[in-house]
Amino acid sequence: LPVLKRAGFKSIIIDEAHSIKDTDAKRTRNLLELVAPTKPGPADKPIPSRLAVTGTPIMNRPPELFTLLVFLGKAERSGYDRFIQRFSRFERHGLRTQFIGYKDLDILHKEISAFTLRRLKKDVLKQLPQKIYRPIYTAITNSEEYREAERNFLQWLRKNVGPEAVERIAFSVRAQILVQMNYLRQIAARGKVAPVAAFLKPCQETSHKVITFSNFLEVIASLEKQKPDSVTVIGAT
Repeated sequence: LPVLKRAGFKSIIIDEAHSIKDTDAKRTRNLLELVAPTKPGPADKPIPSRLAVTGTPIMNRPPELFTLLVFLGKAERSGYDRFIQRFSRFERHGLRTQFIGYKDLDILHKEISAFTLRRLKKDVLKQLPQKIYRPIYTAITNSEEYREAERNFLQWLRKNVGPEAVERIAFSVRAQILVQMNYLRQIAARGKVAPVAAFLKPCQETSHKVITFSNFLEVIASLEKQKPDSVTVIGAT
């Protein structure tokens, strides 16, 4: 890294730029130290031109933009707390602070639009055929568990996850709702494994390839058992 800081590059381009969203990741810290060092050395040379390329600048929430703004020279590394306070909303519950949403997103959009170029796939890859969306509805195989978690979530959570999980969300009704929604999604996803496997079975007898997505590792592992020679890509891959 010291050698790179003294190299005198005129420009730097990063692809898949959303991969530096984590401010604590080593990759992020090293990259920001290259373009915006906390303690610049006398021989360090700034990189005046920077370009970040990504298809998903925000994966989940606006704070993930902060490191990109620092990389592009549009924010100071020390300004993370100010950025969060400016565009996020919180509630206090005793000694705990609960995130509840975002604010002033129109202002954020206006500010980043000044240095953002967005190209849609349909504009640059016109040879690709149009996507076909076809929802397929199926009954889940664990409907009893789903109804139990829906009727009395805290009781279900205590029995299936543990009392510690209940204690962590007991202070906030809003937290309970968000956690319940996520667990209900997970239960429903587990209940779709068998129907999805049955739907995909004919594909195993042909040369056609199928990509299957899931938000939950447990579901991916279950689907992988249906076809052990499949290729699995997860966050740890």
